[in-house]
Amino acid sequence: MEDNTNIIYQYPEESNSNRFENAFYEAKKNRDKQFKKAIIAFFISVIFLILFALPALNKFSTVFLICFILLLVVGMHILKALTASITHLCGINALENDMTITYYSFNRASKRVYHIRYEDIVKARFSDSDFSAFQIVYKPSNESYEEDYNDKGERIDDEKLKTNLILIKLNKGTYEQGFFLYIAKTLFKIDAFKASKVEDKYGTAEAFFQALAE
Repeated sequence: MEDNTNIIYQYPEESNSNRFENAFYEAKKNRDKQFKKAIIAFFISVIFLILFALPALNKFSTVFLICFILLLVVGMHILKALTASITHLCGINALENDMTITYYSFNRASKRVYHIRYEDIVKARFSDSDFSAFQIVYKPSNESYEEDYNDKGERIDDEKLKTNLILIKLNKGTYEQGFFLYIAKTLFKIDAFKASKVEDKYGTAEAFFQALAE
């Protein structure tokens, strides 16, 4: 890419990039572990339900029913906690002429690195009313391209994974969302973007970032 070293926006800071990545993979590992626990709890609860229904074991029916209910509640509690856990993270390094977006998600390519020149962006917009999802259509080139990596950090050379469409889910009230809410519009065009709607929902840029810094 063309040499343009003036950093417009960087999240996380370079010194915290490894910690940022490790936090995601730890969250993913914990999520996988908790999901397995929920499946086991539901499976065993079904066994107790079957035992409860057997006439030959009628004298233990109350015990089986209590065990079924307890395991069902445990499984549901674990799944509820999982829905509130981190499922994606977005790192941004924006320079004068281009940006690098590092996006982590629970997919085959758990880490996707997008190198994008602003002049190669064909279309960009928020795709929900909460401003928590963003999409970019770009023209692939030697300077605008995608790199995919698996959980082990190994590069995945599969052209089927690569498209010219970037879909990003943004964690609300974070620096990653702040970039797309307030900074991105100064670097490239965002279609159907109304700053007044953003400020009605999240306040001014100054107020937003000040709240994050506190």
